[in-house]
Amino acid sequence: RNERRGKLDLSPANHWFYGFGANVIGATHGHRCKTQKLPSIMAASVPKLWGNASDNGRAFYQGHLHHTKTEEHNGCVTHVMQTLAAPDAYAAGAGYISGRSMALDIYDRRDGFLTRHICTSERAGRKK
Repeated sequence: RNERRGKLDLSPANHWFYGFGANVIGATHGHRCKTQKLPSIMAASVPKLWGNASDNGRAFYQGHLHHTKTEEHNGCVTHVMQTLAAPDAYAAGAGYISGRSMALDIYDRRDGFLTRHICTSERAGRKK
């Protein structure tokens, strides 16, 4: 909270939206809404950002499903992300098994999405 280069968003909202040049990026946990509805929520919630975004600059991220899936829905790319957390007792007992990783997506202010870097939990835990 004392880092001047960052901003901490403590909003209790279910969906968050950020504009960056010709990009609009949304995020949600994803347990309350189907993935294919996320672009419509974005367009209705932040119409100016949606309208100013390039074709390659609209993205929505969710994590609830804990598997990797990228699709395009109505002019917006949706990303379902893996989890970083190890399975808890409930997930392990119910057979919810998924890979663990973290993704870094890089966006250009004008050109939108450029590339993705992945770090798996195995790589992150390796001693140097």
